[in-house]
Amino acid sequence: MHIDADEVTVWWIDQLETRVDEARLGARERVRADSMPYSPGRREFVVGALLLRAAVARFSGRDAADVEIDRSCPDCTRWHGRPRVVGRVDIEVSVTHSDGLIGVAVGGVGTRLGLDVERVARVPDHPDAGLVGLTLDDAELATLGGRSVSSRQFATYWVRKEAVLKATGEGLRRPLTSLRVTAPDLPPVLLRAPGDLTARTTLVDLLGHESSSVAALAAVVPAGARPSPKIVQGDGRTLLE
Repeated sequence: MHIDADEVTVWWIDQLETRVDEARLGARERVRADSMPYSPGRREFVVGALLLRAAVARFSGRDAADVEIDRSCPDCTRWHGRPRVVGRVDIEVSVTHSDGLIGVAVGGVGTRLGLDVERVARVPDHPDAGLVGLTLDDAELATLGGRSVSSRQFATYWVRKEAVLKATGEGLRRPLTSLRVTAPDLPPVLLRAPGDLTARTTLVDLLGHESSSVAALAAVVPAGARPSPKIVQGDGRTLLE
């Protein structure tokens, strides 16, 4: 089955509402899970790994057990890098999690994806100036007019920027202040970034204002391509039943 290059599907799941069979993990996934037996992030990794396999299987017409994910890191020997579907260059994926909420994005060939989510409750109310200064650039700070930023506003800035850096593959190796995005109460747009990234990037806010979390998806297309994929969201529980 061919994935539509103009469509991206984002699947969400809450680990507390999910029962999973760890026997369905791949060999490398099982090794990584076993390396953090007492970590709160262990179950997030397990659920996220199985959800990613199931999402890729849904769109590729393969059995989830036959889907292989590579997480090799370009900077070290640890298996914690950007996920890549082995043997399927026509599929792009991104995974995110925050305090038990897990998201997986799957899209077609040529579109680099970055998905990021943050539970607002995990962000300090009115974050201190040091943290804000490491995240917002001068123009973004100026839009605040001296007012402090709320936890939801800060989280929105954060997920929009990290989504872009996950899509480019740079992650937090590039400072968040190197990017500029619109204010949280405005539609998400990447206003400043290195090279021609602004022209090739579509930013979308996900989940909605009523949610206890904020999330963003960045879709980066090759130069000259149309940067406006269709975004569809789904309940990840339907994939793991």
